Amino acid sequence: MKKVFKPVFSKKILGILILIFQILFIFATVDKLYSFRTLVYGGTTVLSIIVILCEINRDVSPSFKIIWIALIGVMPFFGVLLYIYVHLDVFNFGRKKNLDEIIIETKKYTDNMAEGIDTVSEQEPNECGAFKYLYKCADAPCFCNTDVKYFRIGEEMYEQLLTDVKKAEKFIFIEFFIINESSYMWNELKNILLDKAANGVDVRVIFDGMGSITTTDTDFEKQLNDLGIKCKTFSPVKPFISSYHNNRDHRKIVVIDGDYAYTGGINIADEYINKISRFGHWKDSAVRLCGDAVDGFSLLFLKMWNLLTNEKIEYDKYILNSHNEDCGEGYVSPFDDNPLDNERVSENVYLHMIDNAKKYIYITTPYLILDDDLSDSLKFAAKRGVDVRITMPHIPDKWYAFVLARTYYPELIKSGVKIYEYTPGFIHAKSTVSDDVRAFVGSANYDFRSLYLHYECGVYIYKNSVIQSMVSDYFETLDKCHLFTLEDYKNLKFSYRIIGRIFRFFAPLM
Repeated sequence: MKKVFKPVFSKKILGILILIFQILFIFATVDKLYSFRTLVYGGTTVLSIIVILCEINRDVSPSFKIIWIALIGVMPFFGVLLYIYVHLDVFNFGRKKNLDEIIIETKKYTDNMAEGIDTVSEQEPNECGAFKYLYKCADAPCFCNTDVKYFRIGEEMYEQLLTDVKKAEKFIFIEFFIINESSYMWNELKNILLDKAANGVDVRVIFDGMGSITTTDTDFEKQLNDLGIKCKTFSPVKPFISSYHNNRDHRKIVVIDGDYAYTGGINIADEYINKISRFGHWKDSAVRLCGDAVDGFSLLFLKMWNLLTNEKIEYDKYILNSHNEDCGEGYVSPFDDNPLDNERVSENVYLHMIDNAKKYIYITTPYLILDDDLSDSLKFAAKRGVDVRITMPHIPDKWYAFVLARTYYPELIKSGVKIYEYTPGFIHAKSTVSDDVRAFVGSANYDFRSLYLHYECGVYIYKNSVIQSMVSDYFETLDKCHLFTLEDYKNLKFSYRIIGRIFRFFAPLM
């Protein structure tokens, strides 16, 4: 019998070692250049001034400007090199060009879906601006004939998802930031997908290389393709220093036969359905769309698939254009948000909801790392009498993000914002609801990473009955929350608060 030897190092470990070697090589090169320190110092000074002037005039959040200017001021040589490296962004040049071409190619489909814009402009003139913005800047049509179902917990969503996937006859699209291949959640779903693929259903899966780096084997994509499930990894982690690793696919999308579409905060891992407990009870949320707006999510997935594969896609096979049954009321706009176009779509949706709230705005988010625009809007809304409430976890998954988030509490509370922490555990839901008429559910957190760096998606909802379900869930959740006060903040350890303030400087990078 032939003996099989296991490699000493896994691919992941080998990749880390190669990265360390590259970093050491860079430092060694810099050390050699030190002998030319006068020339290097003079050149760096001139470059620093040029870069700082460029950054001051760049159309970007002041938070990013401050951290870059400070970094270049303290460490000119490394700061300038890092700035040039990040902003050249050579690995995203090709991707942006391809994405622009895909958007042009699919424009005729979004144009065909655009009748909802005319309807909302005629019937809801005060709200039409939000939908016009999404259509113009995110290529996201507005739909009328759509029923929306809200899931207040991952277990409810997962049960319905399995039922719908079992009904699939034509295609199944799945896109998640995290897939844990050893989880009960994935294996139950995978068994159904394998059966469907074997019976001719077009099954496609996208997962993020960084998000799933510790939860999938390096050959996970190949395994699924060999089993008949088409699979692509978004930006697989490779052992070289690259700025493209900073832009992740954080989207959560499932589309089944063009009949149903899912989005929300839930990934494919057992903590999301409380099969295991990692940070206490896991509170998440999602929505299921049925009706015309499902085509919007089909198109979002196919555009991403096209971006990753350069495959010539027959969109007409997957875009139904019209659905037979009349269902749902109000207006629904599925949209995506990418970091390559400098258009902060998710943040602008949030700002629209906050700025137009008259009675209340209720926010649920796992992370709270705000730029000046969001912070100012929240405080102004509270000061003008809007009931502003934010629900956060009490048991965090990332301690540093939680320490940082709490530094925003005092200024928000002083302005009248009420902040609650979910005492049973961790909240991962990303939802916002206001005035019984507007709602958002999707993948985007209230933090820099989601709003500036990641690929995200969500659905903006106006005057749909699902909003009442979201409000009811919000108040049921509040019964399990602690209202955080200024006294609570003062009672935190002094070192804890200091660490948070230090992290605040690096907030745009976290």
